[in-house]
Amino acid sequence: MPTKHNEHGFTLTELLIATVIIAVAILGWAKAQQGTTKNRAISNGITTASELGMAKLEELALQCQSNATESENADSVATQGVQYDRTWAITQGEILDGLDLWQINVEVTWDHFGQKSVQYQRIVVGN
Repeated sequence: MPTKHNEHGFTLTELLIATVIIAVAILGWAKAQQGTTKNRAISNGITTASELGMAKLEELALQCQSNATESENADSVATQGVQYDRTWAITQGEILDGLDLWQINVEVTWDHFGQKSVQYQRIVVGN
């Protein structure tokens, strides 16, 4: 007389397939998180470089309004583990007799996930 077996649970094959699916999902999520972290770091670098460039541009613009001379210069600023190099140049022109025109160029470069730079330019009318 045959006996009836009630089987409950999962087979070994089903468990292995489920494990592979979960592992692939976790690896995909981890890769996405890595990309997000890298993009956030790049964005923070651009923001910091922009703030450094605009601060120097404002400083030089105020200087040009009072007593500026043509010049080129550079400095470095390290923040959040990244070295930012700023270079700037002030050149003079004249639009009317006795009215000076100053062109200010500022460039900030840094190397974090690749070489990057931002540039700013302003024209200032001096005395």
